[in-house]
Amino acid sequence: MKKENVSIIGLGVLGRVVAMALLRAGHRVHVWNRTPGKDAALLAAGAYIASEPVQALNESEVIYVVVKSYEVAREVLAAAGADGVLSSRVVVPLCSGTPAQAKAFAEFCTACGARCLDGMPMCYPDGLGTAEGLTVYAGDASVFQAVEHVLAALGPVRYLGSEPGAVNALTAALCVFNRGALASFFEAARLVEAYGMELGAFLATLRHGYRCNVDAVLERTVSAASRTGEVPPAEYATLAAHVDAAACDRETVAACGLRLPVMEQTQRFFDELIRFGDAQADVEHAYRPWTKAN
Repeated sequence: MKKENVSIIGLGVLGRVVAMALLRAGHRVHVWNRTPGKDAALLAAGAYIASEPVQALNESEVIYVVVKSYEVAREVLAAAGADGVLSSRVVVPLCSGTPAQAKAFAEFCTACGARCLDGMPMCYPDGLGTAEGLTVYAGDASVFQAVEHVLAALGPVRYLGSEPGAVNALTAALCVFNRGALASFFEAARLVEAYGMELGAFLATLRHGYRCNVDAVLERTVSAASRTGEVPPAEYATLAAHVDAAACDRETVAACGLRLPVMEQTQRFFDELIRFGDAQADVEHAYRPWTKAN
């Protein structure tokens, strides 16, 4: 694998992990951080410490900008004289923000003569550099292909397309799912404890059920979303069955005196789905009619 000069701007938790992963892959890593004192381990591992951001920018063709927002990223690069030093370089921001902010940052890079490849890890920092440490990217396909060997130092990579905002749109979608799941887990755990059961046993059962049931429903929903023609006969659990089961759940919760607002909202959502989907079809077939109505 070709070894490159790679610069890291920003040495928070994520920035340090990115730098260390690149060092382990054999790349020549140049780092800069606004606040001193975070580079000792990187220096010991062979990183070059820049005293000014422009020094780090000048050293590398691939530049990771690992700061809290696109606004901060732009401020740092502009202060370093981005118009002069970014020409022909690949800038890889790993920043939190919105699709619109990602697009504006990509336009800023283009105006400076640079090529932008927006990115974001799909794991916590300690997962980077492992087989599970997926990072997603969006931007020009030729840029992605040109630096993919550098990106691979962080673990598996996935290209989302040319639209710069795709990474943040995907991140938002995952957060919608994850936060909803976590809120539901809190309520489900409270219900389990109210009935005198251990949380450990609940979690073990939940994991088994997710693998056997939830993951399969998600797969079937993706398949059903692109289906044309008549909806096939039910094979698993109809929309009506889900709504009926929700009524039993209400009684179970009420019997122990709990109020679970996430559960209540979810049940109202399923009651609404009846208006859009075939009540006697498997629940996944309600997805496309629901999206068309909303």
